[in-house]
Amino acid sequence: MSIATQIRQNTYDQLVDYATANPTKLLETYKTRPGGTPATPFAYVDSLSLAWVHPGSTLRQLTGEVAVVFATDVVDNVEAKDELYDAAQGFTDQVAALPHYIGSNTVWETISVEDESISVGAVEYTAVVITIGGITIQEGGF
Repeated sequence: MSIATQIRQNTYDQLVDYATANPTKLLETYKTRPGGTPATPFAYVDSLSLAWVHPGSTLRQLTGEVAVVFATDVVDNVEAKDELYDAAQGFTDQVAALPHYIGSNTVWETISVEDESISVGAVEYTAVVITIGGITIQEGGF
């Protein structure tokens, strides 16, 4: 399994765990932006940004960030936005309790949350984007 696949899969697994524990806050979860018209609220693993550094001949260090989107089809509604932020906070609390959720040789440093509007097909959604940043993975050192 590639590192990118591992980050995406383990982040998705956290979404599924959160949705299972909170079925009214997330009706559907996806490994990537869904096609069609998903039931709302939904969440998916969005962008993944990675950079590799080779500080020595036997070490490889990867840094990056992964974004998760929580969305609903209720637009221009403060209550709906507050519910998304509540769900996002619950998810970030879950991830914050698991600093090695990506893997045993992995840590992350920051979580940020921001408003965004997204489109899936022809439908506009109100969304919050959670970015888990400062991911660091070190391999090697033989």
